[in-house]
Amino acid sequence: MGAQQHGASRWTPWRQTRQTVTGSVVLGDVVQVAHVGGDVTISPDRPAYRVTAAQAAAVPLDQEDARRQPSRLLAARHRIVPFTGRHAELDELAAWAGSAATVSARLVHAAGGQGKSRLAAEVAARCAGAGWTVWEVTHGAAPAAGERVELDSGALLAVVDYADRWPMDDLLGLLGQMRALHARTGTRVRVLMLARSAGYWWPSLAGRAENDHGIDTGPIVLGGLDAGRETLFAAAAARFAAALGVPDADWIAPDLSGPGFAQVLPVHMAALAAVEARRHGDEAPVSPRAVSEYLLVREQRFWNMSEVMHRAVYTATLTGPVPRDTARRALGAAGLADGTAAADRVIDDHRACYPPADRRLVFEPLHPDRLGEDLIALSTPGHDEPTVFAYDDWPLSAPAALLAHAERPTEWTATAMTVLIEATHRWPHLAGEVLYPLIRRDPCVAVEAGGAALIRLATLPGIDPGVLASVQAAMPDGRFLELDVAAAVISDQLTGPRLRAAGDPATTAAVHADHAYRLSRAGRWTEALGAGEAAVALLRPLAGQDPGRYLPELAIAVNNVGTFLSELGRREEALALGQEAVAIRRRLAGTDPAAVPALAGNLADVAARLAALDRREECLAPAAEAVDLLRGLATHRYELALALNNHGAFLADAGQWQAGLDLTEEAVGLLRDTSEHLPDLAMLLGNLGNRMSDTGRHTEALAPAAASTDLYRALADVNPARYRPDLALSLSNLAIKHAELGRWAEALPPSEEAVALYRELAGTNPDRYRPDLARALSNHSLRLTEIGRFGEAVAPAEEAVALGLGGERLAVALTNLSAALTGLRRHAEALAAIDEATALWQRMAEDHPEVHLPDVAVSLCNRGAALSNLGRTAEAVEPTTEAVALLRRLAGEDPAVHEFRLAAALGSLGSLLAATDRSGEALSVLEEAAALHRRLAETNREVNLPGLADSLRGRGIRLSETGHADEALTCAVEAVDLYRRLAGAYPEKHLSGFGGALTHLLIALCDLGRLAEARPVCKEARTVLRRLARHEETALQGLGLASTMYAWICLELRRDLLGAEAAAVESVRIHTSLAERYPDVFADRLAEAHAVHAAVLEAPGRRPRFLSAQR
Repeated sequence: MGAQQHGASRWTPWRQTRQTVTGSVVLGDVVQVAHVGGDVTISPDRPAYRVTAAQAAAVPLDQEDARRQPSRLLAARHRIVPFTGRHAELDELAAWAGSAATVSARLVHAAGGQGKSRLAAEVAARCAGAGWTVWEVTHGAAPAAGERVELDSGALLAVVDYADRWPMDDLLGLLGQMRALHARTGTRVRVLMLARSAGYWWPSLAGRAENDHGIDTGPIVLGGLDAGRETLFAAAAARFAAALGVPDADWIAPDLSGPGFAQVLPVHMAALAAVEARRHGDEAPVSPRAVSEYLLVREQRFWNMSEVMHRAVYTATLTGPVPRDTARRALGAAGLADGTAAADRVIDDHRACYPPADRRLVFEPLHPDRLGEDLIALSTPGHDEPTVFAYDDWPLSAPAALLAHAERPTEWTATAMTVLIEATHRWPHLAGEVLYPLIRRDPCVAVEAGGAALIRLATLPGIDPGVLASVQAAMPDGRFLELDVAAAVISDQLTGPRLRAAGDPATTAAVHADHAYRLSRAGRWTEALGAGEAAVALLRPLAGQDPGRYLPELAIAVNNVGTFLSELGRREEALALGQEAVAIRRRLAGTDPAAVPALAGNLADVAARLAALDRREECLAPAAEAVDLLRGLATHRYELALALNNHGAFLADAGQWQAGLDLTEEAVGLLRDTSEHLPDLAMLLGNLGNRMSDTGRHTEALAPAAASTDLYRALADVNPARYRPDLALSLSNLAIKHAELGRWAEALPPSEEAVALYRELAGTNPDRYRPDLARALSNHSLRLTEIGRFGEAVAPAEEAVALGLGGERLAVALTNLSAALTGLRRHAEALAAIDEATALWQRMAEDHPEVHLPDVAVSLCNRGAALSNLGRTAEAVEPTTEAVALLRRLAGEDPAVHEFRLAAALGSLGSLLAATDRSGEALSVLEEAAALHRRLAETNREVNLPGLADSLRGRGIRLSETGHADEALTCAVEAVDLYRRLAGAYPEKHLSGFGGALTHLLIALCDLGRLAEARPVCKEARTVLRRLARHEETALQGLGLASTMYAWICLELRRDLLGAEAAAVESVRIHTSLAERYPDVFADRLAEAHAVHAAVLEAPGRRPRFLSAQR
């Protein structure tokens, strides 16, 4: 039932290092990163890929070489037959290449021999002719040390063959490298992938490429040849005849109507065979298999009918290109050479016949692939074709000999199994003669071939269920992630026969339950639900009849169905089933202590489902009970870690942050050293970061959050359906951690990626992911506001509000919307949004004060700011005062969490008190705010610098007003220094504050008569304020004041009188405009501006009233 699997022999990776993540620093330099031990494997160790310059022009082939080895004429690189047809595909690819996208990828997929390579070569030639750089990317061939590839144009086409055989993380690594290349060079990049299939692997890759790297993707399928086969035959035959020196003739095609000639390559092979037959006076073959045999006979004659060369070619077709030392071992395993010298003679003979494309390697296989597969098949007895190849029984045992291993799989296992499986798709006799016996003897060789090969094996027509069952039994029990998708496909194939063979309801239920489990591992939740419900329906009556035997299985099945429902967003139904599972487990644990761990697990599930329904108080009891049960079981560290994590999260949600952190730290400690459960470790690390943030330990929180994101990204590379939701959440949390440290620019990329991931997830499952999308959008709005991109921040906040979710998510979205609107000076709308948010927070605080009182305080403070922005300063004091009182109480209870909020609220209150002529109170409050920000900045400088700068500026102004000129100047100098740094990093957000700080420094210097120092400050203030005045009226007002002051300072110093005149003219112009709109406020300022202007024109001066008037 459930996760139970049978069979003694299981595949495990041979390397001790179980995780490999590949990436690139520069093209050709591949870096192996991050080794994580344990039984959880992200992907088996794979070689890297190699990037080389493509051969844009046709590779010449002289007539003598062609006559000796006619198969070379079929190679796409020689382009013997001109490319014709495929107009629609060429047009589509031309439009793709010329599109505005910076980096884009397309997959061309079709059966072998359909013309993918020829189409890619034609596209490559056209791109090269248009001045593009063209690269070929080959998997399984590591670059040589120091190898580089040229990029000598502004557009790049990278061609990737056999893309369906690449590990997912390597393909994503390549695409990420292409994105990075564009970022560094501005080069337009197009990646053209070729594959035989676009099944289970392509949707996952396309989704990840688009969401992780912003790379547009799309598939192009090459259809078969419905018409024009005879014309294609005749054209190809004419070209082959010319290449072979055969007199031209009317080439009459045989019957090409069958499915065997539905691809381009078989038609070309038939044409080549016809020309060769005429050259040698033979009868031309007419069937696809006869054509292959005839061409292989010509190949064999090229070898002088050598049995050793035949076997070497067979072996090389299975191993693919390998280093010489590997080829020696392969020949020894196959019984073709005894010792190095003998092996080298065979290798050298083979190399002479088949020169390798990569000169560092040997054993170039027979090309094209279809011909190599036909060699394997025709050499193996058991087919019904009369052939000269079937005389040898060596091919019946050679694959098993090649793939036999004592401790670790051979380097060529995956390639050989892939070739055998592909050949079996067209030559069914290989199944019974070679493939099935090979797998029955050692099913681990099939698993070693990887997920893509396993999917092709599972979809062989008429696959023997017994063989497939042996492979399934050899697959690892643990979460060996690369194989999960393949395991689900194998289960698809086996479930039908197993259900038909089941003779009773219990066995039928077990088949459904096992299938549901495997589907869930691949993220196929809807299908898993159907299978799981079928199992439950069968087990309920069985448990009623024989509870001792079937109640445990019913508990598993019921809880699993609850999990599937939860993943699909059907949370109420999931909770009901979880509670039913707990009731069953309690009954069982009452008489059997062995049932206690399962009871604890079901309790933890119920707690999680209650939390998902926002029933926070109710979830604490089952979570605590689960922990208590597991603490008494020394052998269940893993289960205890998960229970501790869950209970810690629920305590934090209930406002018990330190208790939540303690439990989460304990959970991480249980799993960190073992690394046996990598996905769970990723989750625990993410939660540890959150708990540290809850308790104000923001600096420490970043490291576990980043580690969690890295792990989830690697997991999602291999199994996107299962782990992309976790990656999205970890990215959103990582952005928050950066923002909590004031690293706002670093917070934006993970926030953007999280929104993109959640948007796609919500598009396919809105019930499940729409709330997560709303949260991510709201957070992203705040990230944009933090760096001053207010115009961009409004849209995501409005979308989060419009998603129609209530409660906390709506309150947060409204709060962040208000912040963005404030940045745009849409103050009335900002007040409306924050009023609604405040009301929501207050209602929630009535039910959960320990959780939401801090939110109420922050919202009250924001409401005060919104009122002040509308000129309702007196009204703003009351909510801000209430916020300060509330935060004082909270900071007294937990200073690490609440002191930052208190400092910000004190700064706001001080400014409001000053604006309402309560300068004495304002000065005291601002002194407290500055002191608190200064102390907090000792441990979290970036976050507290803006508050410290603002508090210093406000305090300095109040000191100036009360005659404390020296202290005011000290505050002003420090405030300017801080704002200069802030405005340099985030000008959109802090330039206005910098302008205001410069203005106050100017006034403070003038108050002390230090005019020579004031003049350069005034010049800088005017520059900053002039830049701001285009969009901010307050900056325009400040510019008018600074211009008046500059003119006066120059008069006093007898310096730059021309500049003084220009400043005076500017001051009059600005104040005239302001006085027309606000006469009561700016009439006196306009008079002063005129007076200074007159003084500049007529006589040196006098001290104008504005230095002692309103500042």
